[in-house]
Amino acid sequence: MKITTTLSLGFLLSTSYLPTVMAQQITGTPGSPSATTTIQGNQIPTPEPKFGGVIKENSKDSKPWWPPTIVPPKGAPNVLLIMTDDQGYGVSGTFGGVIPTPALDRVAKAGLRYTEFNSTALCSPTRAALITGRNHHSAGFGVITELSTGFPGYDSIIGPDNATVGAILKGNGYATSWFGKNHNTPAYQYTVAGPFDQWPVGMGFDYFYGFMGGETDQWTPYLFQNNKQIFPWVGKPDYNLITDMADEAIGYMKELNAAAPDKPFFLYYVPGGSHSPHQPKAEWVEKFKGKFDMGWNALRDQIFANQKRLGVIPDNAKLTDWPDSLPKWDTLSADQKKLFARQAEVYAGYTAYTDYEIGRVIQAVEDMGQLDNTLIIYICGDNGTSPEGTLSGTPNQYTSYNGILDFPIAEQLKFYDAWGSAGSYPHMAVAWSWAFDTPFKWTKQIASHFGGTRQGMAMSWPNRIKDAGGVRHQFHHIVDIVPTILESAGVKAPQMVDGIKQKPIEGMSMAYTFDKASANAPSKRKTQYFEITYAGVNPGINSSNAPNVLGRSYSMSAEVDVPQGGGNGMLATMGGRWGGWGLYLLNGKPVFHYNMLILAQYRWEGTDALTPGKHTIGFDYTYDGPGIAKGGSGELKVDGKIVATGKQANSIAFLQIADETFDVGLDTRTGVSEDYQVPFAFDGKIDRLTVNLGPMQLTAADQTKMREATARARD
Repeated sequence: MKITTTLSLGFLLSTSYLPTVMAQQITGTPGSPSATTTIQGNQIPTPEPKFGGVIKENSKDSKPWWPPTIVPPKGAPNVLLIMTDDQGYGVSGTFGGVIPTPALDRVAKAGLRYTEFNSTALCSPTRAALITGRNHHSAGFGVITELSTGFPGYDSIIGPDNATVGAILKGNGYATSWFGKNHNTPAYQYTVAGPFDQWPVGMGFDYFYGFMGGETDQWTPYLFQNNKQIFPWVGKPDYNLITDMADEAIGYMKELNAAAPDKPFFLYYVPGGSHSPHQPKAEWVEKFKGKFDMGWNALRDQIFANQKRLGVIPDNAKLTDWPDSLPKWDTLSADQKKLFARQAEVYAGYTAYTDYEIGRVIQAVEDMGQLDNTLIIYICGDNGTSPEGTLSGTPNQYTSYNGILDFPIAEQLKFYDAWGSAGSYPHMAVAWSWAFDTPFKWTKQIASHFGGTRQGMAMSWPNRIKDAGGVRHQFHHIVDIVPTILESAGVKAPQMVDGIKQKPIEGMSMAYTFDKASANAPSKRKTQYFEITYAGVNPGINSSNAPNVLGRSYSMSAEVDVPQGGGNGMLATMGGRWGGWGLYLLNGKPVFHYNMLILAQYRWEGTDALTPGKHTIGFDYTYDGPGIAKGGSGELKVDGKIVATGKQANSIAFLQIADETFDVGLDTRTGVSEDYQVPFAFDGKIDRLTVNLGPMQLTAADQTKMREATARARD
């Protein structure tokens, strides 16, 4: 099977403005307690040096000797790595949005603004890629940790062969810390009993102050200091974690600066804003009163115009179409408009509040006299804006998490005044999320479109980046941050860490973009995968390695070339006579067929035969979860236009048909329908088949049942 998951491997190069990576730098008198040394960095920790003193029968003839303290190369910068949460490309004012983000503006004006920087479309995967420099599947995070499957690439474990940037920099003498969201520890290890090797303090960070999961209440957060649960809000009625995080980070930097002013720091700052629950302080909500009364369609037009004016999209860019599945603002009732405008006001307040507190942290770096030699990387969002608030939003995010997808407007309006306060746990209507991802289609979770993956990003380092206010259009990805940091620090990616051979860093340094002369240099990143794709004919893929569509929403698209007089054959199938699905052409017409264990047959078929030439055939399925064996609704599309819609009442619960295989371009063994006879080879050409899987929509109890069923089937 050919899987086109092409990766670009970055190699760290010494340049004239950096310390030479290979040259050891020693200061002080060797053997004295104050002596320091850099390391080559191939191995972390570096082997203990041989004792260099003298031991005799008495002390006067003996000579003490201390091993030198390991330090980074001379001139290595501090690193402040910032990433916000659930903010798409059109959110920040820095990238054309209507929400002021002066801290991000400050970084962009002092350094560079990157317009083609990308994430993985989901929280945990992006974060794993960010701190390891490896693609999310390589780091064990093909999905968020709560939905891990226990299979390689999806087990939510950052293994010892994937040392984090924290571990690498710590091993080279940096002080390392992590403030805010984690979401990279297996859910079953969220316990003070440990083990702690998958907690921040076990992954190379000297200090951790934050929350372990994907979200937390900002008024009463589920908070940890290192590995101890803490309750800092008790007795503080005005407490909010967004401010507390900034206070803690500033305090930490001040203490470090007082104790060891020459020791560079790496501070990873990842607030919960603007992930749900949207909970800013009230004064921030008031700043946006009435600012969204124009609605989401007008907002989208405004953002698009701003983006062209700022030069963060091309002058000739076309705004993507508004989807038919989302209502236009002018079709809404007065109550809907009132409620939805309030939702956006709170989201905007939360975003602006988060940026303000980030600004305080940056200002503290300047106040310590450290700003010129601090590399600041500010990533606006770990994915696109979240659609998890449903079509109408909710004052309690857990309603939508539990399948209540239509919270009545009248009931929501009872929370109008409390929206965003400690009396709510809110999220907004998905149409706002689509608008905040302007100019692109789709949102968080959708890796096939830039609405899910394109992030605004700015980077500054006054000692090195001189093209202040510059804009860069090179295509880069979240995995490129680690090699950029390592090259900037003059530190090598180690081959061994704690005796474990390391996987290659899969990112590529962006330092080549720093100089003004390189502003228009071609991107060194030539390829990047966001999801699994298949090319050509690839039959016989075992079900354990096939896209598993059970219990989740999914989409698939086949880019094909239909021959003259042709248009027959299987594009992709998983299953056969006893159950499964197939996407194929029959007498030129596209068909998606779902065989529900022979108990029911569900079918979508286009009315017209395809013309010869290139076409994209797609099927988008929305699962009615959470829960086992739920039904759903599907749309069959040709070249982006819907040609058939339909619903199915139920679906296969636990197991794909184990003795059938996933086939691309033909069908082996048995067919999923009586439309054809195997092998039913496609008579055209498949340029690419893309399968995009949404998160599993099963409860913990359902997943236990699934594992038990799988175990019984294999017993």
